[in-house]
Amino acid sequence: MRVASYTRVASGRYFDQAGNPLSAEQIDEFLNIAYKDAGVLYTGEGLKNEASGWYVGIDDSEPGKFHWFIAYKDTPFGKKIFALAHDGGRASITEMLQWKQAAMKEDGFYLEASGKVELICERWSLPKVPVEKAQKVLPGKQIRPTGDGFHYVREIAGREFEKCMYGTPHVASGIAKGSSLRAMIVAAGNALAEQTFENCTCPKPKGFKSVEDIETAISNDKEGKAKLDAMIQAGHTTFVRKTFLFNPEGDLERLMKKDEWVLINASNGDEVRLTSPIARAYGHLKAQRHLDEQHTDQTKTAAQVDRERALASWMPE
Repeated sequence: MRVASYTRVASGRYFDQAGNPLSAEQIDEFLNIAYKDAGVLYTGEGLKNEASGWYVGIDDSEPGKFHWFIAYKDTPFGKKIFALAHDGGRASITEMLQWKQAAMKEDGFYLEASGKVELICERWSLPKVPVEKAQKVLPGKQIRPTGDGFHYVREIAGREFEKCMYGTPHVASGIAKGSSLRAMIVAAGNALAEQTFENCTCPKPKGFKSVEDIETAISNDKEGKAKLDAMIQAGHTTFVRKTFLFNPEGDLERLMKKDEWVLINASNGDEVRLTSPIARAYGHLKAQRHLDEQHTDQTKTAAQVDRERALASWMPE
C-alpha cells in the first residue's frame, strides 16, 4: 500500500476492556467523525461494554490526548474488528490504517466490510471469506448471499447492508456448551468430527497417543503441572507448533530445520515455549484454541528480519 508522507502524531498501544483509557464521550466524538457519511451504528458506552480489546493512538507529546482507536471482540472464531474511528486528522487516519493492516495479517483476525473499507481490504489483498464460511462465523444471523460466492446482505441495527468478510476466522474453534475437557482441544481449522485428542490433526508429542497417556504422565509431575496450570490460568490458552528453516551459525550454504511448541497469551502476545514431551502434550490438551502449524523461513539476514517484524508488528512492546 502506498502511504502519502505525513508527520507522526501518535503511538499505538494495546488495552484490555478494563484498561481502555477512552471515555464514552471521546469514543462518540471519534465515531461521529469517522462514520459521518455512512451513519453511526454504535454508541461510546456500547463499545466500551462490547469490545474485548482496544488499540489506541496516544499522542506522542500529550499522553492524555488520543487520536484514533480500533476495537475488537473475542469470538469463538477468533478476534473480530468491528469498530474503528479517529479524530479526522490525516496522520491519525494513516496510522490507524497501518495498525489495522498489521492486525489483519495476524491469524484469527477478521472483519466485515463494505464501501470504502472494502476497497481498502481489496487494495491490501486480504483473504476473502467464502459466504458459506461467513454464515458459520455469524451464527444466528440471517444473511442473504448475492450470488458471487463472497458478498451477502444482512441487517444491522435495523438497516440492510451488503457485506464481505475478510481475514482468517477459525470456523472449527468454537467450543460447544457442555463440552468436556477433551472437547477443549478443538483446533482452529481442524474440523474434528468427534472432538477428541486422538482425532486431532495437530502433531502429537512422541509417546502420547491418548488423553489417558497425558493424564497419567502429568500426575507424576505435580510441580510441572502446577506451572503449566498457572500459565494457562494467566491466559496462555492458544497452542501452535512453529517450524523454522534457518542457516546454522550464519553458514549460508547449509540449511537446518527445528520446531517449537508454544502457548500464546492472545491478550498481550506473550509466548511460552513447551520443551519437554509431557509439557507439549499437556499444553496441547489444555489449550482452548489451536492455530494451524506455522512455517517460517529464517534464512534472511538479521536486518531483513528486524525490518519485517517492525513493519508487521501488531502487539506493542
